[in-house]
Amino acid sequence: MITSNSLLYHELIGLKIEITESNQNKVVGLTGKVIFESKNILHIRDKKSIPDKNSNSIKKIPKEVIKKMKVIFPQDVCFISGLSIIGRPEDRLSKK
Repeated sequence: MITSNSLLYHELIGLKIEITESNQNKVVGLTGKVIFESKNILHIRDKKSIPDKNSNSIKKIPKEVIKKMKVIFPQDVCFISGLSIIGRPEDRLSKK
């Protein structure tokens, strides 16, 4: 089970997030679910967009531009920076 204490050692796919601070103003306030995570990029399904054939509701956000993001758990909230999650999820296990 992913908790705020073990978040850095898990992949973020399926978690709800909100970007609260960023180097890029256009991504501040972006809220949605992480649908894919690569070494340097989070793919987020934007909560405000309605997916259809003509709309791409998936935003690709570089981890390095995220100064602070809120990860929303069912009964908890955690704040982390994008720099702390740079790298593949399987490689983050060995970081301490």
